Amino acid sequence: MNTDSTPVRPSLRLVATGSRLAVGIAVAGALVVGTLLGVPAALPGVQATAARTVVTPDAGDTLLVCSGPFLALGRDASDALQMQAAGTARFTVGSDGEQPERTELAVPDVVGAAATPVYTVTADDGPVPLIDAAQSLRLRDDDLTGYAASACRPPSMQAWLVGGAASVGTSDVLTLANPGEVPSTVTVTTFGDTDATGRTLVVPAFTQIAVPLASAAIGASAPVVHVSADGAPVRAALQSSLVRTLDPGGIDLQDDAGHPDTDLVVAGVQVVGPRSGQAVASVRLMAPDADTAARVSIRLAGSGVDAAQPQEVSLAAGVPVEIDFPELPVGVYSVHVTAGEPVVAAVWQTSGFHPGSDFAWMTPAPEIDGRVMTTVPAGVATRLHIVGDDVVDRTVTITDLRSQVVREISVPAGSSTLVSLRNAASYAVESDAGIHAAVVMGGVDALAGWPLWPASGQPEPLVVYP
Repeated sequence: MNTDSTPVRPSLRLVATGSRLAVGIAVAGALVVGTLLGVPAALPGVQATAARTVVTPDAGDTLLVCSGPFLALGRDASDALQMQAAGTARFTVGSDGEQPERTELAVPDVVGAAATPVYTVTADDGPVPLIDAAQSLRLRDDDLTGYAASACRPPSMQAWLVGGAASVGTSDVLTLANPGEVPSTVTVTTFGDTDATGRTLVVPAFTQIAVPLASAAIGASAPVVHVSADGAPVRAALQSSLVRTLDPGGIDLQDDAGHPDTDLVVAGVQVVGPRSGQAVASVRLMAPDADTAARVSIRLAGSGVDAAQPQEVSLAAGVPVEIDFPELPVGVYSVHVTAGEPVVAAVWQTSGFHPGSDFAWMTPAPEIDGRVMTTVPAGVATRLHIVGDDVVDRTVTITDLRSQVVREISVPAGSSTLVSLRNAASYAVESDAGIHAAVVMGGVDALAGWPLWPASGQPEPLVVYP
């Protein structure tokens, strides 16, 4: 683990070795042959079981793109849409093997912006090291206050951003980063209070661009944004800030919410303040393709029972809906969404409604097993929220990659647990079966967090029938 702040040349190496290409061609050829030969002649009284081989393709490169500098809108009275860098983040990088190479993406048309880091480890013979990176910053300006942190993530061809707003008092920015060698044509579709709207943007190679969310979601109080890339994958993220009347009310960095699903688990939802008579947490959800009904429940960490009465909601296709949670005791919660058709969702949380308060969006935590990695940036107190299986007890092993201290954590069936983590540190997390987990960062008027994702660059085994 190291805290990275050293700029290097603005280039990016995307490697595809000849050996991996050869294996890919061989696997593809075997699959075709298997298809042609896999229809045996029908012989009376004879049954045959096709032979098969499990092949694991060579691992690909691992590439992580960070969110980059936090951007402010409206600081120039003569140009309300001009974007300026409000603060430069601190980056923490970790690996369980060789350290990744750092390159940078240009951030044009943003006044005072530093470059956006990209971290890459190249796949050679043998296992690919796990790498992870995260960033954090704290702002105490007249127009922007709060703490924001996020993990650096791989680029993708599709992304769903569930959060933000384009209403009065919000200054949200959509960022699109292209670490590839060719331009990416990106279609941004925004679902809001009325019909969906779309626009097309071109993101040059080795570049991050930023677009005010209000330009794509005019007046929408609860937008959902779908990003589709063509030509090269992009890292899509959302930067949010809030002002209530004249008082700043927090900042946030939000990542892709993952693909639509019928069963979502959002871990790491925090309730940190005393009861105020206002909802300090709410869930936004949408069914992209078909009308459906969804059930939303919430559980306190360490408990296997619902913390409040589950809520049922009807969803019209393409129309976002928000549900406020009732007042809840201080604690960390998991939110469970089940639906008849695939949905996307995210949970908003706030430390309060006073001047200087903070907020954060938490996105669904995918099911993970095997070995993954997480890095904690500099900042406030941090915990890992692990949500177990509803039926079977699970065991999770957490290894501090600097000290090599190993902890074995038991997660009872239907429950969840919290584990303290150090700042500016990296951890390997290994489970014996599927769990959901999220990094939870919280302090006085400081909220942040994100889910753990399966390791990128690790290929799935293929079954080949000769």
